[in-house]
Amino acid sequence: VAFLTPCRMACSSSIYGVLFAAWGAAWALEERSELFAVRLTPTPSQVVYRSESRRTLVVSGSSICANPRLFIDGMDENEFAVVSSTSTYVALRLEESSWPAEQVVVTGLACKTSQEQDRWALAPWVGSTIVATTLDDPTVTESTQAVESPLEVRGSGFRDGTYLELSSPSADRYRVDVLNESAALVFFGSAPDSGPLRVTRIDTDFGSVVVDVQVATQRGDQNSSGPALADRLLWNLVVLLVLLCLLVVRLAVRWTRRRRRSTPAQARIATPQLVLQDQEPQQQPPLPSDDDLDLLDGVLLADLKKPAPSADEAAPDTDTLARPLLV
Repeated sequence: VAFLTPCRMACSSSIYGVLFAAWGAAWALEERSELFAVRLTPTPSQVVYRSESRRTLVVSGSSICANPRLFIDGMDENEFAVVSSTSTYVALRLEESSWPAEQVVVTGLACKTSQEQDRWALAPWVGSTIVATTLDDPTVTESTQAVESPLEVRGSGFRDGTYLELSSPSADRYRVDVLNESAALVFFGSAPDSGPLRVTRIDTDFGSVVVDVQVATQRGDQNSSGPALADRLLWNLVVLLVLLCLLVVRLAVRWTRRRRRSTPAQARIATPQLVLQDQEPQQQPPLPSDDDLDLLDGVLLADLKKPAPSADEAAPDTDTLARPLLV
């Protein structure tokens, strides 16, 4: 009897413990039965920019409780806010910082279990779920070029359908054509007439990014820009030097042509003098003496006094022809 009494007490306490545990489990399941039905749908095809603040990020699912709390990998709860929620989606908006790089991963979802007390419980079947893919923000490169149509805007992350919002109020009619990821052309219907031209927002199919970058300068404002004025003066100096070089070359060509035209005539005049200077002096023949001149005069007078020869004697005198003429 002494042995059976403790056994009866132990058995009865075990039965009560099991019954109490079963009742508690039933109450917990009844109170949190909606948590077991919560599911989130992976949506890696949803693309947002890291600093996107205007566009909401949508987390899709089923049986989502009202006003849930979401936990995102790499972010604090105060960096984003729940904009709206239904049983099939939760809309999030970026408040501070930026979305995580590459992917937005929801690691947990909590629902409020008691309205009187601030008690929350995690949905047990919600694990790490990829709800979006993030891209680096598009950028615009600063420039002080003159406003003209088309105006080339350099940057990064441009895509088909990209729209650039300009700050100038007079540039209300323009068209943006994207050349590639780093360049776009802006065609103006009427060019801006005052102030520098700035890009204030970049819109693409994936969202909107707020920027404030100067991309052009009005022609009237270029004189107030030191670097732009220096570049323009340097360019004008280079053009002036090129023109001077062309003028010098043209004058040299004209002088050379004139010299070639005058050189042959001078050469023809100077050639005989050069030849005479190069030749050796020739021996001059001796002058005849007075006796030789008197003898020559006598011979000539004798020939004149002779009678004219007859026809038979018309043959030339070979002796006379053969006689040398003294000079």
